[in-house]
Amino acid sequence: MTMRVDYQPGTAGGWLALVSGDRTLVLRPGGADVDALFAMLRRSANVGDVLESLAGNGLSAIPPFAYLMRDGQGLRVIVRGSISVVTSGPSNETWDGRDFSTWGEHVVADATGAEIALDGAAPHGTLPLMEGAAWVAGVRLDTTDDGSPAEVSLPEVPSAEESDQPVEQDLEDHTVVVPRRTSAAAAPVSDGAADEATVSAVESAGASEPVLETVAAPPEGSGDHDGQTVLSDEVREAVATVRAEQASEPATAIGHSPQKRYAIRMPDGTVEALDETVLIGRSPSVSKVSGGRVPRLLAIGGGDNDISRNHVQVEVQGDTVVVTDLQSRNGTVLVLPGTEPRKLRAGESATVVVGAVIDLGGGTTIVVEETAS
Repeated sequence: MTMRVDYQPGTAGGWLALVSGDRTLVLRPGGADVDALFAMLRRSANVGDVLESLAGNGLSAIPPFAYLMRDGQGLRVIVRGSISVVTSGPSNETWDGRDFSTWGEHVVADATGAEIALDGAAPHGTLPLMEGAAWVAGVRLDTTDDGSPAEVSLPEVPSAEESDQPVEQDLEDHTVVVPRRTSAAAAPVSDGAADEATVSAVESAGASEPVLETVAAPPEGSGDHDGQTVLSDEVREAVATVRAEQASEPATAIGHSPQKRYAIRMPDGTVEALDETVLIGRSPSVSKVSGGRVPRLLAIGGGDNDISRNHVQVEVQGDTVVVTDLQSRNGTVLVLPGTEPRKLRAGESATVVVGAVIDLGGGTTIVVEETAS
């Protein structure tokens, strides 16, 4: 499934938009592996894989980006840095990447579209981008439009018995002329060639009626090209590689990677599966339940007063792990692989990757792991 994406052309070397299906990634490339990222979008890779690729050179090297995708929960928005996303629909919401020290992730269930503003400038004067890459100054998404071209019904060609005259039919203010083919010497057009053929009426010197002329399709890269879309050899190679992989691998779900499963390794070495929301603390308790789902309570730390009664919540949202500090007294520190420790603000949520360490204080740490599907 796809959604309509329009963009405002930008300057080469600035912001780059990668679009494939129901996923759009806008970023300042820097040292990011653009070919690998585009290949991930093409094969509908897990969100966690995309984030790990962006963070491959360390947290401080992650470029500013916005990643939007449509899934069963709605429109998923992930932002970081000098880029903001404004969703449209019953509840208009704005997410600014500068509000997060790593990145922010949100799901808007009723979003009908979104605008991606770069460096504070709103998009305008947009051009369509069905799939590929382009340098952009702004991007708009319409989640109610699957991007499919409108179907056009061509007029039927009458047989020789029905008429000896060309058939004319007005189609959206353009006249389509379909001549009757009577020349036995003319070569038939095969089904494969028909897709690249243009039918036109050609008056030959000795002919009294139009004949069928096959005009070769224009060479790739010609025609009404907007001059902005990037279709590099590297991107084409990445697309070809992904298609070959998809053709050789058994499909688990059409167009989607297998769902990842996560777990947390506790200080005593036990592993707790994240198949439901987990509430961790010295003596955790639940006062109210959201959506009828009761979180699993894990007591930790014994009498260690550095750990609050309800200290931290860990859950899987989509295919990423989200850690939320529960207004703990001494706070929660996250250490992502290859990055400096970062302390969450009271009540703050953050998306983490596999290998992340959740430090509750007093030497009590929890590690995020991936388990077999």
